[in-house]
Amino acid sequence: MSARIGNLARQLTNGSGVRRRRQAGMFVVALSFVLSAAASLSVALGQVSQEVPGAVRLNNGFVIRGLCDRTSTIDPLFRDQKLELRKIDQRFRTYFVANRNSDPVFPDTSAVPNQNFIIRQHRTSQRPMNFAIGLHATPEFDAEGRSSITLNLGNNQSATIELGITGLNSEAIVVEGLTHKWQFGMSIHVLPESVLYGGLSEPSLLKKVQGFEESGTRLNLIKLLIDAEKFVAARRLMQDTATEFPDTAGRIESLIDAWNDQVGELLLQQIQTIRDTGRHQTSVAYIRNYPDDELAPLLRVRTKQFLEQYDGETRRLEEIRTGMNRRISEIEDVDVHRQASRIWQVMNSQLDLNTLPRFTAWELLWQDDTLRPESRCALAITGWLLGEDSAVDSFAQAAGLFRIREVLLEFLQTNDSESLLRDQLIDEIRRQEGFTVERVAQMLPLLPPEMPLTIERSAFTDPGSFQISATDDLPSCIGLVPGEYSETRRYPLLIALPRAGGTSEETLQWWQKDAERNGYVLVVPEIYSPADTEYVANVSQHEKLLALIRRLKSGLSVDDDRVFIAGHGIGGEAAMDLAASHPDVFAGMISLAGLGRRHLLWTAQNSTTLPWYVVVGTRQPFYYTRMELLLRKLFSRRSAPGRVEVCDFLLARYEERGYESFAEELPNLFRWMGLQSRRPMPDLIQAETVRSCDRNWYWMEFQELPEKLTPLDEDNTFDQRPEPATGSIHCQVKGNYFKLLSLPSTAFLKLSPAIPGFDPEQPVTIRTSAGRSQNVQFEPSVRDLLNEFRSTHDSRRPCFMRIALDN
Repeated sequence: MSARIGNLARQLTNGSGVRRRRQAGMFVVALSFVLSAAASLSVALGQVSQEVPGAVRLNNGFVIRGLCDRTSTIDPLFRDQKLELRKIDQRFRTYFVANRNSDPVFPDTSAVPNQNFIIRQHRTSQRPMNFAIGLHATPEFDAEGRSSITLNLGNNQSATIELGITGLNSEAIVVEGLTHKWQFGMSIHVLPESVLYGGLSEPSLLKKVQGFEESGTRLNLIKLLIDAEKFVAARRLMQDTATEFPDTAGRIESLIDAWNDQVGELLLQQIQTIRDTGRHQTSVAYIRNYPDDELAPLLRVRTKQFLEQYDGETRRLEEIRTGMNRRISEIEDVDVHRQASRIWQVMNSQLDLNTLPRFTAWELLWQDDTLRPESRCALAITGWLLGEDSAVDSFAQAAGLFRIREVLLEFLQTNDSESLLRDQLIDEIRRQEGFTVERVAQMLPLLPPEMPLTIERSAFTDPGSFQISATDDLPSCIGLVPGEYSETRRYPLLIALPRAGGTSEETLQWWQKDAERNGYVLVVPEIYSPADTEYVANVSQHEKLLALIRRLKSGLSVDDDRVFIAGHGIGGEAAMDLAASHPDVFAGMISLAGLGRRHLLWTAQNSTTLPWYVVVGTRQPFYYTRMELLLRKLFSRRSAPGRVEVCDFLLARYEERGYESFAEELPNLFRWMGLQSRRPMPDLIQAETVRSCDRNWYWMEFQELPEKLTPLDEDNTFDQRPEPATGSIHCQVKGNYFKLLSLPSTAFLKLSPAIPGFDPEQPVTIRTSAGRSQNVQFEPSVRDLLNEFRSTHDSRRPCFMRIALDN
């Protein structure tokens, strides 16, 4: 985040400047009281701690380690809020998750560091910390463990606070004010290795640790550095300790072995991540360049297996090329030979490690002499077109399906005025040998982008950049694709929204390193100006963001089931709002220092299966007064007939931290996203509409919503209610029986085998709250399929049949 310090008065978002400053003072008094009285209040209210070191596994697979406990509240005053939560305390941050969304605690003493070290610092004063903390940069500590930040308090007043590191362990550092009464924690990973230990002749933080002059303390510090994955500093301290304390040679050798094992293990994990994200050349280059003699024997075997697997897959690609050329040359029919050669030319240009699995049937049967050469080629063609599980040996069908692929790309390139041409193309698709609606649906996720964006990169293994210019319907954006980006692979998409005053370039840079490491397409759109201090949450911003997602899917190879939205500050507010209004689009939502909006009390539970990850600091201006009701809503049960549902919500709370970037959370954010995929279609849709664009809800689509049910179409403030009314949706499905209890307008039902329990062989019954019934026979329509796909560009949620519902 920018080093610019935020004006506290601008952060207090409602009322006059005088009243805001008074509120800020009240906030500080309350906060100081909380900090001094927390322990006694928790005991008085029955919040007796039963903390145990361990791990909590969330239902989505995410694991959090620390001091685990149960709690019924997130209130700073420990008032019982009747919530059912697990709390995982990591000292500098605390995670909260609903009991229903997590497993019982797994006890593990290693979940908490067992050694803590004190660092000597000189305090010059103990002035009270009588203010909340607005936007500021993350402190950068020198080798003495010192730093400072200057807070702009408004009215030309500021406060400069000197900071010092007074303790550390393998996970965190303790930071205290040297001029003010302020203590907080940070991840140890914020410290450069040269600050921790730069060598005997260099000033270093670890030299200030009490007992550093003793060999035992040195050995423990080496272990701390290894556990913290500060390997350069650890190796340097090992060498210096061996020189100063020759009698530690045996222990040092053991630590060197541990260092080698841990570095090698981490290397292999990172290489596997690189490979799993499609960067095959990069992963092989890394492993070939790492000195083999420094790896433990077991790790040496694993690296050998890794290279053998890569070499084996490379040989398979060459065998496919050789085999296909041979079989095509054996085809006697001139027309079939010409068709096969033309199709193979396209396939061969896209044959790589990403498409290799589609050739499984070919690899099994290409040497089967009981099949004609063209039949064996058909196995390769149809596997490439439909996926490895759907290959067939009919060349006529293979040629017909390939033609369908060509027509599909032409169909998707048409503009809105070319409806007649689209009708003609649909008719041509129907005439092809091998056509079924199901097969066309299978092709959609395997198509290349029909309107590819221009990507600039210096080399294939380097990340590439792109941009989209603004139009009347689209916001401008800048973005990056990972190294070795290929249209033959689907990539997760991360949409990152800037903070107030933040630029797109700054936001892109903040996310870039981790997005590249984890193989994400990263996009920063401009749905509001960098000069805007508020997110106005109007329908235009929603429509433009949705249009941008469709454009990105038509121009890049995006995984429809792994689209994430994230933001800082007002970008976090926007991310919450967009995700709550369009939960069927996203796989997850991340808010960093966003405080939410009042209307989310109506929309946050539109989907209980959409994962939310919210990060806040307890000293953010009005953090709790603005967020209390929303947090309680997200942790509370949703009223649903015959079931108990709680939102998939994770809260990360940084104690005594203000409005900042929370860069320490980045590794966990990407670890969390790596476990998320868009949930299956629900059997219950229970939602509230607040804008005219809130029309698509999984298997339901609404026509124009009445104006009275779209109260937030125009600009609105963070505390605005959705008045006069919201549109209520309440629809259920059980098998082929659809019960539509509440609809805000006329609607379509979109049938798909992806609907839970749906049987395409059975008739469909639709019953409304007024008691009217419709009985329909399921008849897949390629027209409905393609028109819906052209509209949404969502290949994973195909609509096989649209049914207009009776009024």
